[in-house]
Amino acid sequence: MVNGPGPCGRYSHTVTLVGSNLFVFGGFGPGTEGYLNDIWALDLNRCTFTSHFHEPFLLDILAVNSNPVWELYEPAPGDRKPPPRRSHVSVTTGDRIIVFVPLILALSPHCNVL
Repeated sequence: MVNGPGPCGRYSHTVTLVGSNLFVFGGFGPGTEGYLNDIWALDLNRCTFTSHFHEPFLLDILAVNSNPVWELYEPAPGDRKPPPRRSHVSVTTGDRIIVFVPLILALSPHCNVL
């Protein structure tokens, strides 16, 4: 269970791992005004896991045994937030995320670096 605010329900988004952080970017959220461009991070180093045996199958399932939190990322002063995206692809290179956008859905440049 993750405590506090976090990303809204969405689809056609990406989840990318940079170091120990999972980043959620973009997508389309029901009940929102359309495409999203928010960036959320979950630090996996703040999560601890414990084995949990679930009856009746006795499978070894890891359960979160901590209070991780989502963080909303905002651009550094002087930087712009990437345009809203959905149905894109994100890859990690070093400590950066590169977002590629299908040409058919491109509303602006076809590649962004976060």
